[in-house]
Amino acid sequence: MILRTIRHLTRPLHQPRSGSIIPYSMFDAEATAAELKSAYKMEHIYHKGQAKAWDGKAVLEELVEKH
Repeated sequence: MILRTIRHLTRPLHQPRSGSIIPYSMFDAEATAAELKSAYKMEHIYHKGQAKAWDGKAVLEELVEKH
């Protein structure tokens, strides 16, 4: 196992790893803009949900006191 790790670390940099393919589509400007818009929308939904979230323990205590 140690020898395999050493061979892996000392292999030439130009030798491709088995099964590693660079996804060149990640550099597509249109896809990147759409992903950015989607990520912003998800972030907005997340923060909105955090602001409207309720604390279960506090609500339970209020209900116990009330009833």
